[in-house]
Amino acid sequence: MRSRLLTSALALAVATGVVSLALPTSTVACSCMQVDQPMHEAAAAPDLSVFTGTAGANQPIGVPIQITRWFDGVVPPSGVAFLDPAGFIDPMGGSCGTTAPDLGTEWIFAAGRNQVGRYDVSLCTTHAPLDSDQGQALLAEAIAVFGPGALVEPPSAEPSPVRAGDPGSFVSTAVPIVLATLFSAGLVAGLFLILRARRGR
Repeated sequence: MRSRLLTSALALAVATGVVSLALPTSTVACSCMQVDQPMHEAAAAPDLSVFTGTAGANQPIGVPIQITRWFDGVVPPSGVAFLDPAGFIDPMGGSCGTTAPDLGTEWIFAAGRNQVGRYDVSLCTTHAPLDSDQGQALLAEAIAVFGPGALVEPPSAEPSPVRAGDPGSFVSTAVPIVLATLFSAGLVAGLFLILRARRGR
């Protein structure tokens, strides 16, 4: 009797082990609270900034966003907002990561700036490409809440100063000297001819 019980218990343990190995293990998935009016929520959060911008190339320090319109918060002096790369880790897992914006695409963000000066973006933050229905809805809500926003022009490329020794500096210096010399020579020659004509009389 005991041998039968032991055999049955052993068979049950083996079957349980096989089933547990066959079934996938459960993981903790990312859970985000959905907000009906995210821009209204952003307006009530003093640590959030709302802006649109065009994504640059992904860098080790993050994704640069060239700001095109600023709605709320303090504008970065450079006109570029860097998205923290930590938000793009494990986009398909349970860490609330998301995919980085593609190069050249324009997005709208409601994001907070962290201690290292970059903006935190994750699966749970408010952001969307402007060429999507969600992005257009967020833009319309942002305009309704904050007004039209301030357009931010990209910095224009300033001409580099001419340094001493550069070909440009030589030309810019030599040309006036040559012209002045020719003018002086012509003036002297003209005076000489006038005096000579007077003596001939």
